[in-house]
Parts: sequence; C-alpha cells; structure tokens
Amino acid sequence: MDPLRWTSDGRGAGVTVAGDKKRDPACSSSRSEGMITYPTVLTSAAFLFAVLLGACSGAPNKQSVSLPLNDQGRAVQLQKGIALHEQAQSLFDQGRYAEALDPAKETVAIRERTLGPTHEDLASSLTLLGLIHHQRTELALAKPLLERALAIHESISGPTDPKTAESLTNLARVLYADGEFTRASQLLDRSLQLRDRALGKSHPDVGVTLMHLGIVRRVMRNFSAAGAAADQAVAILQTAGTARRTDLATALSVKGSILALTGNYEAARPILQESLQLREQALGLDHPHTARSVTQLGMLEEKMGNYQSAKRLFERALLVNETRLGRKNAEVAGSLNELGQVERFIGDLPSAKAHFEQALTIQEETIGANHPLVAYTLKQLAEVARQQQDVGTSRTLLQRAMLIQEKCTGSSHPSVADTLTSLGYLYGMTNEFSTAAAQFERAVRLREAALGPSHRDLATSLLDLARAKHAQGELVAARPLYERARRIIQSQQGLNPGLDDEALGRVWKQDLKGLQDYALLLAALASTPGSNADRQSAIADGFAVSQLARGWLMQAAVARAVAQQAVNNTSVVALAKRQEVLRRKRQELWTRLSDSYGFADGKRSPTDLDTVKHALDDVQQELDRTSSELRTVAPRYAELVQPETVDIPQVQRLLQPSEALITFYSLADRLQIWLVRPGQEVRYHEAAISQAELLSLVQRIRASLLPQARADSADLVPVAFDVATAARLYQLLFGAIAHQLHGVDNLIIVPDEVLLPLPFAALITEGTGQAFTDLAQLYSQQRVPVPRDLSAYASLSWLAKGYPLTVLPSTSALKLIRHERTRGDSPTEPLLGFGDPVLGGQGRQRGGSMVATRGMRVALDSLQALDQLPGTREELLAIAEVLGVNAETNLFLDRRASESEVRQLNESGRLGRARVIAFATHGLLAGEVHGLTQPALVLTPPTVVSEENDGLLSMEDVLQLKLPKTDLVILSACNTAGDNGSGESLSGLARAFFFAGAKGLLVSQWSVDDEATKTLMTEMFRRYGNGSPIAPTKALQAGMLALLTQAAKDPKHAYFAHPYAWAPFMLVGDGLVPRR
Repeated sequence: MDPLRWTSDGRGAGVTVAGDKKRDPACSSSRSEGMITYPTVLTSAAFLFAVLLGACSGAPNKQSVSLPLNDQGRAVQLQKGIALHEQAQSLFDQGRYAEALDPAKETVAIRERTLGPTHEDLASSLTLLGLIHHQRTELALAKPLLERALAIHESISGPTDPKTAESLTNLARVLYADGEFTRASQLLDRSLQLRDRALGKSHPDVGVTLMHLGIVRRVMRNFSAAGAAADQAVAILQTAGTARRTDLATALSVKGSILALTGNYEAARPILQESLQLREQALGLDHPHTARSVTQLGMLEEKMGNYQSAKRLFERALLVNETRLGRKNAEVAGSLNELGQVERFIGDLPSAKAHFEQALTIQEETIGANHPLVAYTLKQLAEVARQQQDVGTSRTLLQRAMLIQEKCTGSSHPSVADTLTSLGYLYGMTNEFSTAAAQFERAVRLREAALGPSHRDLATSLLDLARAKHAQGELVAARPLYERARRIIQSQQGLNPGLDDEALGRVWKQDLKGLQDYALLLAALASTPGSNADRQSAIADGFAVSQLARGWLMQAAVARAVAQQAVNNTSVVALAKRQEVLRRKRQELWTRLSDSYGFADGKRSPTDLDTVKHALDDVQQELDRTSSELRTVAPRYAELVQPETVDIPQVQRLLQPSEALITFYSLADRLQIWLVRPGQEVRYHEAAISQAELLSLVQRIRASLLPQARADSADLVPVAFDVATAARLYQLLFGAIAHQLHGVDNLIIVPDEVLLPLPFAALITEGTGQAFTDLAQLYSQQRVPVPRDLSAYASLSWLAKGYPLTVLPSTSALKLIRHERTRGDSPTEPLLGFGDPVLGGQGRQRGGSMVATRGMRVALDSLQALDQLPGTREELLAIAEVLGVNAETNLFLDRRASESEVRQLNESGRLGRARVIAFATHGLLAGEVHGLTQPALVLTPPTVVSEENDGLLSMEDVLQLKLPKTDLVILSACNTAGDNGSGESLSGLARAFFFAGAKGLLVSQWSVDDEATKTLMTEMFRRYGNGSPIAPTKALQAGMLALLTQAAKDPKHAYFAHPYAWAPFMLVGDGLVPRR
C-alpha cells in the first residue's frame, strides 16, 4: 500500500502536486479533504435576502426587508434570485451538486443583471456557484468565480474584513485542490491573521482556516506543521456546538489522515470513525460527504491488511456516489479506483481491471484525458497488466501516466516516484536491472525530499534499489541500502503500541519480504571469499536480520513478559494484563464497527450499531484510564515492551558454558543455520534446500505421526514412521555442525515457521543398520507396523538420545528465561492440575489444534457433546503421586475442572504460587465448535453460560492469569505448539501463558495417547521433583528414553517406541530452571 494515497480524500490517487508552477489548464490534482467542508460563507436564507437589498450585516428575518416599489420588474427578478439561491443552497447541502448547478448559474445571471458586477450579494452567488464547481472537480470553472467573489469583498468590505477572510479561505481550497499549494498557503495565512484579529483565536471560522492549512501542509509533506494545525482546528471546533459539527467532521478527517500517513494507525482509527459518525448523524448515510468518510476508513483498513473489510467499505461508498452523483462523475471514478485497488491486492485481477477501466472512461469524459487522476488510474491498470505478465501493455500505460504527471505536477513531485517504482519493477521482470536501478534511485531521491529520511515509503524505495543492485551482483553497494531500510522499518515498531498482536502482525508482515531479501544478500556475502572480518560481519548481521524477520507475535509477547519481570511490581503486571485484554476487546469492536459501516442503510441494524459504539466507548475509556495509570506507576514500561533483536555477543553472554543455541531461518532457495556457543566463534552453515521442499519434508514427518483407526475397531494405531526423511532432515539441519556439539547438555533450538511443526527429538542421527533399513522399507511399502516393527523403533539413533532439547520462539526469549525473578519468601505449591472435565461424548481423543483469533460465544450443547477424557484423570493422578501432593486439594477434576475454579484460584493468588500447572483436556481451534473464535482449553461446561464461566479457558482468559512463581505450564491437549501455518512461533494460547508469567511451557504437538502420556509424565516428574536438582529439559529427555526402554522390553507397550507415543511434547522456554 502506498501511503501517498492518503493525500486525497475519497480518491486515493496519490497525485497531488507539491509546489507552484505554470500549469496546463487541463491539469488539476486529486480531490482534497478540503472539498468536504461546507461553505461557511453561505449562511441562512434570511441573511442572504437582507444582504441582497443592502441591509446591515446580521441575520434579520425576511419580513424586515422591503423592496423598492418603483421598480416592480426588478423586484420580481430579485425575489426570483433569492428563491433560486435558496434552492441551489439546499441542493448543495444535500450533496446534489448536479441539480444545484443550474439554479446557481441562473442566480448569478439575475444578480449580475439587476445589481451590477460589483455588488456584495453577487459575490455570495459567485461563491456558491464556485463551490458547486469545486465539488464537481471542475476547478478551472471554480477558480475565476471565487477570485471575482474575493475581489468584490475586498473592494466593498476592505482587505481586513472577515468576509474577505472567508473568500480567501474558499479560494485557497480551490487553489490547493488544483495544486497551487504555495499560493493557497499564502491566502490561508492571510485569512488566519484576519480571522484571529477580527473574531478571536477560538472562533470556529479560525478553526476552519487552520483545518485547511493542515490540508495544505499535509500534501506538502510537512507533517509536523500539518498535525499541529489539525489539532488546533479540532480543539476549536469541538467547542463550537452542533451547528459546526460538519466542519468538526472534516477537521477530524484531516487529523486522522495525517496520522495514517505517518503510520500511526492505532490513533487514526477512532478519529476517522468519529468523523464518519458525525457525518452520518448530520447528513445521513447516503450523502457523498459521508461516502468520503467511509472511503477513508476503508483506506485505513486496507493499509492494515484488512482487505475484506476495506472492500465492503469501498463498495458502500461506490453505491452512495453512484446513487447521489450519477455514474458519470469523477467521485464515482475515485470509488471505482479504491475498489479496484483492494481487488488487485486480494488477487481478483479481472474485477480490478474492469473497475479501473470503468474509472478511466468516467475520468476522461468528466475531467479530461490529461488529469493527474487519469495518470493514477493508468498506473493501476499497468499494475494489473504487470501482474498478468503483460509487460508491453504495462509499460505503455506507465509511460502515458508519466507524461501526464510530469506535465501537470512536474518531474520532482513524489507521485512520480510511484510511477518510477512501477517502471522499475517492469525492467526487473525483463532482467534490465541497471535501468530498473535508475528508476528506483530517482524514486529514492523524490521520496526522501518529500517525506524525510525515516518514512516507511522511503524504506520501500531503498529496498527496491537494493534488490536491483543485488540482482546485478553489486552486493557491497546493496548492503547499506538494505541496512538503512531495515533501520527505518525497525524504527516504525513503536508507532502503534496500542494495537493488539494480530493487527500488529499484519502491519509487520508488509515488511517481511524486504527483510528476507536482505537476509539473502547477507547469506551471499557470508559465502563470498574475502576477509574473515567481512564474512563474520555478514554472518552477524544475517543473524540479526533473521531474528527481526521471524514471528512478530511471539517476540512481542516475550518482550512484554520481560518488561513485567523488569519492573517486578504486581500492580504494574496487573495493569499490563488488563491493558492487553482491553486492546483485544477494542480490536474486536473496531472490526465489528467497520463491518457495520460496510453495509448500506437498509442492511444494518441501527440498534446493533449503537450497541457496538457504546461498548467501544466504554472499552476505550477504560483502556485510556488503564494506560494512563500504567504510565504513572511504570514510566519505562512502554519502552521495555518494544521487541528488540538480540545479537550474537548478547546470546553468548546469556548461554551457560554447556549450552548451545542453533537458530534456523529458511529462505526461498536455502536454509540458514547459526550455531552459537559461549566463548567460541559463531558457526554458520547453509543447507541447499528450497523452502518449499523443506516444508514438504516436515509435512511428511507430521503425516507419519498421525495414527489411524483399526479396521476392526475404533482404536487408534500408529502408522509406519518415515525414518528415511527423519534421517535426511537431521543431516540437513545438524550434519554440518554436529561435530561442534561435543559437551552440550542443553541444546536450544530456535526454529522458523517452517520448522516449528517438526518434532526435533524424533530426528534420526544415523540412518544405518538393519533396523533402520527394515523400517524404511516398512514406510515405503505403506504397511501397518506390527508389535515387532514397533519395538524396533527403540533401537534407532534418535536425536533425543543424544541431547536434552529446548525450543525457543525467538532469541530475544533468552532475556525472559534468563532473567532472575525475585521469588520472595512466600510459600509455593508443587502442582495444581485441571483435567477430566464433565463431557457427554463417547470418544477419548483430545481434539483440535490451536490457532490465533479473537472473541467468542460458544453454544453450550456443542461443548457438552465433546468426548470424555478419563485418561487425563489418570495422567494428573500419576503426576500428583510422583510429586507427593494431595490429589483432593491440588487436582481439580470432574465438575471442579471449571473456569470459575481457575478464576477463583487466580484471584486468591494460589494459582500463581504453583510451580507446575497442568491442563490435561481438549484443546480447540476456532470453528471446531459452534461460536468458538479463539483458541481455548475445554473445562466443565456450566449449567448456564455466563461471562465468568462459559466452560472454556480462552486466550483472553489466560492473559488475565498471574503466574509469578510458575516454572512450568503443561498443556497436554492437542497441538498447543501452534502448527497453524500462521508464520508465528507459538499458538495464541501458548503466547498468553508466557505473557501471564510462566517460565516454561511443556506443549503437545499432536493429540496425545493417554497411556503413553501418563507414563511419560510419571517418568519425567519422578526426576523433576522431590527436591531433585535435575532440569526439566533433562527430565523430559529421561521420560522419553524410559518409554523407549519399556517398549523394547514389553511387547504390550511396543508402540511406546513409535515417536507418536514418546515425542509429542516439546519444552518451550527455560529448560534449565531447577525444581524448587
């Protein structure tokens, strides 16, 4: 998305001109926000009538005016002029500009004929006619009319009269809409001085002038001054009452667009929504000005990656504009362009092309073939052609667009950078990289001059130029360009601190491709012969870039957890958790509100809309209070929660001598591998495998871990495991660095999104021997393993036999797990467990996998129909027995396994004193039961569902838990590790437990077997308990090996040797924290 498109309201053209120049009469830029305001020069009909007859200023009523009786013909004409003026004014106010045009023209003719060419009343009619042309984008017609009106006011009232100031403001609106920003700015400065002096600094008319100054400064890219002017305008107009609420709506729209232009989407949204609400209240849902606010909200949704919401909003705006303005109107063309753009983004190229072509036809008929808006539409059509691989057509369209832009706006305008960028992409498609680089280099210069050195659009152009240099083999020249872009991108992280994780993730992913390309360049430099210092520098920078590019959501969750530990204050932690919950609720309400605005008047419920608005107001007020209190008690918290990369020296300082950290990052054509050990030079290796092939190998492993039902019963049995792929993956991932792992007793793995679903413990270090050969053949022949085959799996060289394994979502998580918490002297408990909820189903499998969504209301009957889980009771009882805790007091089973019980334990503080918390139950994904739209753990359903107890411990519920002394949370459910293709490092549920304060998580990667899990947990906690100093990662390893040993000895449990049984869990977080 191109933020330049925010320079025009309802247009999205990004073609406004910067600076004055001699202009072609056919050239005028896109409609600006200033065209939305109502003409403050036009007041009541009574006032106009009085002025017409030379009465004193003010607003006397109609009856106080008398006409000269000696000229009845003239009196009739004047009366007719008044009636026509009132008619034109009324139609204008309703947004019916085409209908207003003829009576306005006739009024001017009558008044000029009866009153002469310099009468003040004629100036009022000229102003109305000029503003009608202005709204119709007929700027060449509007300008001379408003210039005449200004000249009349200056000659009659003098250059310092408020009426002159009003005329100056109206003329300035047309001038800046036509690209004459310098002259417009001068007129607005003069108007502001006059109004300040004559009316006072807090008068609403002063606010209107400030609002227009904000628009001019915005399109001239002086965002600081533009924001200050818009803030002043809003502050003044907010005190002006309902009579000026349409002006306030415009001022809010200007302010919101400036915030969006500068990337502050969180702040922009409520302001743009308020502007829309004001226009709906004052003008109705089907007014063209309301449609412009709908369009601006759609543009914000589009910038944030919410394409479907944006599409609905654009469709509504198009319907309003076509209905009220007619199909052959430039405003309709703007709506078609917006709709076409979002269709292009979602890949619907035929619809996008049709809408762009329709827009182009309308524009050429209404504003002429050489208008900058036409250039914008041509560029959009060129983008469609490029995506359809039609290079020739795309180039022709772009060249035509460039000619229009340079003729009308000049060759140095930032909108030219958009076209240069598109041309650069075309040259890149035909491998003309030198020519492409020239286009991108010019775009960089234009954007930096217009937007400054730290704008996101500049980062985009820097990345484009870097890619072109990279493609030419100019690696050294490309590197500083990539690095500068990376720093700009990273600096943008703090712009939207109040967005929830999901919204932040969508914004962040827009930059992911550039970071991946930078990683490719650094990989090439790391493999290029040269000095060791240069190579090590590329390796180190590549490590940092790969961390920045991997899953954003988990990094944000880890940063928040680190911040909470750093402030070490229970009240701060409680406020932070409340803030997070409120942000999620606000995002849900924002989404619902945008969806409602996307419906036309007859298709949405006003009651529902009001309910959402009131709920949003309540949540926002509470969020503001919570955030203010958090800033007061912990001023540094906001700074601490910003995710930051951890470089190699920092990682080395955080590792213990016997630890090693391996981080993986897959690119399109290779897998990058870094091995970091304290006191040693970092080892870097690349595996020659494409990301697609790597993903395919991981999926093959996963598929061979899922059991199938017996032919003669419903019991599940393991299928043949793909041992050959497991051995191949080990060689790809560890083969080149295995000799560097001598003496490691805790191997920390940081996978990327492709490798996260892989059970690393089940990789095979040596693909040799008769057992391996037989089991590989078993898989290739797709035979079901018999007990003898199953027991043979125990003899294989599993990676779990060599090392205790810990998984981290990011290297920044080391800060979290190695931060020493102050435990205090208050007592702790070994275990609290929840399982075997009361359910009505007859099966026994734990269902679902975790995905990240929000908001829920689950049907009670759907929840009650889930399978019973008696095996979870046995699992928890076994853990309790090993740890020596009283099952009656520390396990919550049957009806006690409820959400209300978890809440009470949390509120009393007992939950947070448990060193281990275990949840053995169903884990569900969104949509698995009716009404479920966020990940959740199933507890006993209540008789009656309430906000406090709906039978589910959702991600939102977990965020409110306080776990300051919890070393380990066990999620023995289903795929709580988050194999959802989201590109994030853990599911939303697991992230929430990190945020709640848990040091480590023991999470399942698939639906687990009851008996095997009971045995695994028993063996693990036999070692990780009773005062034993053994670390959880080693205890988990011992539990796995115990199952393998038992399988080799006991034919009844031969299936324990299959990875399905012994390898479903991975330890995420701190693998070394000892039992206390």
